[in-house]
Amino acid sequence: MKIIQIILVITFAIFSSVFADRPMPKDVSPIIHDEIKYVVSHWDTSGNRFQNGGYIEAWDNKTNKLLWVLKIYTIEYDNKIERDVQDIFITKVEVKDGKLIILNEANDEFTLDLKTKEISPENKIYKK
Repeated sequence: MKIIQIILVITFAIFSSVFADRPMPKDVSPIIHDEIKYVVSHWDTSGNRFQNGGYIEAWDNKTNKLLWVLKIYTIEYDNKIERDVQDIFITKVEVKDGKLIILNEANDEFTLDLKTKEISPENKIYKK
């Protein structure tokens, strides 16, 4: 009986990835600037976020301690549409002149001032 359950779980995992509505987001390499590592977090592992994608985490590069998490933009989900097709993920980050330049799948660019944590454009909301 246990073997059948294992086979069913494996089959489900294979077919759910084959028939996914959208491809998985590509990993974005962390960037280290002034001893802080900036990480793109596609998935919430703490349960405190209400959307997939759109978050930047700052980690102390020496102690590996989380310093802060910031939502760059908001996704307002339509409950009539599958959630995963509404997700918008960050695709690239780079540091330029003390600012983190952030690009996403919607081809939008955001600038995060690393000193003030101000985001431009601010309060960007995506709706389907």
